[in-house]
Amino acid sequence: MYVHRNGLHQGEAVFFMRDYSFQSKFTEDEIEKTLNHYLSLQPGFDANLTFYREYQPKDKIVSKYVAYFYELHTSASKNVSIPIIPDGCMDLVFVKTDDEYKSYIIGTALKFSGLLAVKNRYVIGIRFHPGALRMFFDVDPFQILAQQIPLGAHMVKNRDINEQLYRAESSQERVTILENLLISNIKRHEKYKIVQYCVQRMVESKGLVNLNTLSDEVHYSTRYLNHLFRDYVGLSPKYLDEIIKLQTTIFLIANSSDSLCDIAFHSGFCDQSHMNRLLKKFLGGPSSTLLNQGFFTADHHVLNNIYIF
Repeated sequence: MYVHRNGLHQGEAVFFMRDYSFQSKFTEDEIEKTLNHYLSLQPGFDANLTFYREYQPKDKIVSKYVAYFYELHTSASKNVSIPIIPDGCMDLVFVKTDDEYKSYIIGTALKFSGLLAVKNRYVIGIRFHPGALRMFFDVDPFQILAQQIPLGAHMVKNRDINEQLYRAESSQERVTILENLLISNIKRHEKYKIVQYCVQRMVESKGLVNLNTLSDEVHYSTRYLNHLFRDYVGLSPKYLDEIIKLQTTIFLIANSSDSLCDIAFHSGFCDQSHMNRLLKKFLGGPSSTLLNQGFFTADHHVLNNIYIF
């Protein structure tokens, strides 16, 4: 994505902030460049938090698997239910309470849901590309869909990670600790390369590549690809493809001056009615509802909170 050049510095280590907000109004060239990358947008974070920031991975190997690191502060005065949209990703989150950090694995959301952000908390997290969490931790993504589970039972190394974060004195130091955590836990998963290739093809084709085509390209059966996606992503290729279209549509509505009909075409739909059906499935309403400036604010919805930070 795009980065500020005012990264956080400590010695030679630099983590650049991702220069993104839900409504950035990019140029056409910037929009096209962005849509060639996997989107994992959560507009509710920008709309409801007192502080929210994302950082790109510095290590080249880690950057293959991690979309970004992020940190946030919840409201100082009240609990807030933040809208969460499906993005196909899993997270590791580290939540600072009064005198300690608690760590969790966050399974991917299946539908429009809520995150209960408890007042006066600091959170630092890692958002993984679809399927990439298994490169580091032995977790079955299918078993924890739309769930939040403690990280501890799945840690082999760095069991003192919460203590390290508590002793850290800056955002830079905390992000460095998390990147080192990933480097020390990375595993070899040759099968993930197949998933990674298929996901990128789905993104680049704007959802127009089908499973049979992917099967021909990677020389594995469609049944085997469905099995791999379940094991690594927790979702079928078809379901992830719908999420990619959802994310693309939300991004374009926020950042493009195109008509809703043109946005439907660029998001991989046959027409606007098909786009509206998918948005209704995931968000409960048609594309026109996203034109409401307050759609992703907490006051706009009564949500089922499936996560708690």
